[in-house]
Amino acid sequence: MTVGTDSWRGLSLDGLRLLLVGPGNMGLEYLKTLALLKVPAERLMLVGRRRAPTAKAAAAFGIPSFTHAGLDALSALPRPSHAIVCVPPQLLPEACRAVLATGCRRILLEKPGALDAGEMAGLAREAARRKAEIFIAYNRRFLPSVRKARQLIEQDGGPLTLHVDFTEIERRLLNDRVMKSWPVAVWERLGIANSIHVLDLAFHLAGLPAQTKGWREGALAWHPAGACFAAAGRTRSNALFTAQAAWNGGGSWGIEIATRARRLVLRPLECLAEQRTGRLDTRLLPLSEEPEGLKPGLQGLVEAFLRDGQGREHLCSARENVDIIRSTERLLGYAGNAESRKRP
Repeated sequence: MTVGTDSWRGLSLDGLRLLLVGPGNMGLEYLKTLALLKVPAERLMLVGRRRAPTAKAAAAFGIPSFTHAGLDALSALPRPSHAIVCVPPQLLPEACRAVLATGCRRILLEKPGALDAGEMAGLAREAARRKAEIFIAYNRRFLPSVRKARQLIEQDGGPLTLHVDFTEIERRLLNDRVMKSWPVAVWERLGIANSIHVLDLAFHLAGLPAQTKGWREGALAWHPAGACFAAAGRTRSNALFTAQAAWNGGGSWGIEIATRARRLVLRPLECLAEQRTGRLDTRLLPLSEEPEGLKPGLQGLVEAFLRDGQGREHLCSARENVDIIRSTERLLGYAGNAESRKRP
């Protein structure tokens, strides 16, 4: 597959030099998206840590500028105007700092950005000092179901209540090829490494928690902080909210938001159903289609990142992500001590 050579959707390619750090599974998803958007291959630079996968990705997408020398090679490359950083969770802060040091002013950092709020706050301060912008790659904010939900919530005058289920399916997690490579420190904060995907989306739609009371029960071998979680409170948009998860029981990710006109249900997150106020029946709402073969929401995310204008307001800034991680830490009972995670 070769990245195209035409400009797209009003994006000016003048001065664009995009660095992608991490040609793993997620990096390939970004390259597929850039190919669909016809970003010229000569505008891309690819940096990896292993020779074979880096060279394979560069060849597949026709990228002439690539290296497998890792972060040490960044100083030898031309300064990027934009960068996408998609390395394993425990390596995200280090990789982001290395890209900031190149003088790059616009970075899309894979979620969760960092594994604790303090580390994320440090990245936000470093970006501000360098007059750079870091955005966190919450691609689900750009799902057609979420775009429609945002529209209806605003149309109805805002959310009244929120319920979010962040249950993880243990069997699927333990059998995931990528997650198996994560160190213990990441598994012990899986709520930030993984559940934050759905928690961010819930808070994006209904507001971050302003007041929270939470409860935890049990433990798992890979997650000593708890197995079952429940919380209740009020969001900054004045909606009442509840959150729950049973990682040792049944369930899956889901969000429900009530407005004066309807209840909106995202379960799975790619679908949107509504129950109109005063009715018992629920119906699926029609949604726009996304390009086949792309990771859901990724096209909208990359478009918003690469150009100013439509969609940019839905990007998550580094500063906002500090609050999202802090709220997740409270829900799951994590200590904010980075030292406790330095063991392998």
